[in-house]
Amino acid sequence: MYAMASVTSTSRVVTAMLLNATPSSGEEDYVFIDYNQRIAVSALTLLISVFGLVGNLLVLFAVSLSRKLQTKVNVFVVNLCIADCIICCVLPFNVVAMLSKEGWPLSPNMCAAAAGFLWIALGVGTVTLALIAFNRYYVIKKYNFDKAYSSKRITCMVVFSWLYPAVLILIATNAGLGRLGYSIKYKACLQDSTHPLSEYLSLYAGITVFLPSLVIIIFCYVMIFVHVRKHHRHLIRIFIIGDGNRNESFQDTVTVVEAPVTPRTPTQVHFRYPPESQKAADDISDVKENLSSSDHSPVPCDDLPSPTTPANPITPSTPAKNGTDVDGEVRPHRTKSVSEELSHTVSRRQADITRNVFYVVCAFLICLTPYGIAILLPNSEPGVPWVMLLLQFNTCVNPVIYALKHPTFREVIPRILRCDFSNIPAKSAWLKKLLRNN
Repeated sequence: MYAMASVTSTSRVVTAMLLNATPSSGEEDYVFIDYNQRIAVSALTLLISVFGLVGNLLVLFAVSLSRKLQTKVNVFVVNLCIADCIICCVLPFNVVAMLSKEGWPLSPNMCAAAAGFLWIALGVGTVTLALIAFNRYYVIKKYNFDKAYSSKRITCMVVFSWLYPAVLILIATNAGLGRLGYSIKYKACLQDSTHPLSEYLSLYAGITVFLPSLVIIIFCYVMIFVHVRKHHRHLIRIFIIGDGNRNESFQDTVTVVEAPVTPRTPTQVHFRYPPESQKAADDISDVKENLSSSDHSPVPCDDLPSPTTPANPITPSTPAKNGTDVDGEVRPHRTKSVSEELSHTVSRRQADITRNVFYVVCAFLICLTPYGIAILLPNSEPGVPWVMLLLQFNTCVNPVIYALKHPTFREVIPRILRCDFSNIPAKSAWLKKLLRNN
């Protein structure tokens, strides 16, 4: 009986071990112990931290100096830069963890706090990109910029981008689904690898934050592409219609004033709107604010030049323009009305903004996808520290995209680096005050 009791007791222990088995049981299969690799990863992490922090602070400084960059759309850019700055400030803690041969040398709470800020900041960046994609889709599809970028709505979205990942992390850790802290497996401040459910914390973050954001981003940009392509085909069909229908729609925008009948006297054609609107501002900017600052109001007929003092006479030696012969014979002139011109300008500007934001989204997806694949595939642990570097490298990419693709950033950032603050366009109030005091 004693032998049977011993066998029963042993079977119970084995059963309990099997029932409590989790992915952490295979943690001994791989540990990031190669110190040469740890030195290399630490050096690259430190470079990413320095360059990412400098680049994002430069973007924030540029926004604070120029009113042309202080737009509603750029609120999301600022939010993204703040999240990237937090990541860059946390990365040195992982450098300390990787270079230490005796495990985490400082307070465990400090490592847990660093891991929490890292996960939350990564979540904020992902959610912000999803919100940007949704707003671009709403503006392109509904043509309602004011509603999509109202102050109240922007405030709610920014607050949501921070609360959502923070609340999810708190729920997971308080529910016992993993614990933030030092990872013996990867020698970094991520999740405490001694917790039996530590591996599920990354999976939980991927399912609740990264996957929904990825679905929203892909859906919105696919719909934007479909809409823009459909709109482009519609415009092509309009422009290949016969001249008769188009000429009728343009008659109300042209006034033909004939001079006294004399030999070779040219006929003057005057338009009821100014020749060219103010130069467009930034690609990533508040389109409504920029358009409202331009003078698109029709020119009164009383202000038109008289036939005896033509503004732009068409003479026999002058090449024919705008459908007017050199002999003075006026053919039907095709021109756009003011509303059509504004609509075309807004659509083009919104397409430019969407394209530039799409570059930021593509860079994030390129940096995120390898890490997501690595944590899901079995036996991919040796590559996780390296793909984690690629994910962190995204903090350095965004400032480069802004500096290369955004015309105002491209103008402001070099002047900041040269300390040429007096030539920064649309100076902010505090910059003007600073220049006056100096």
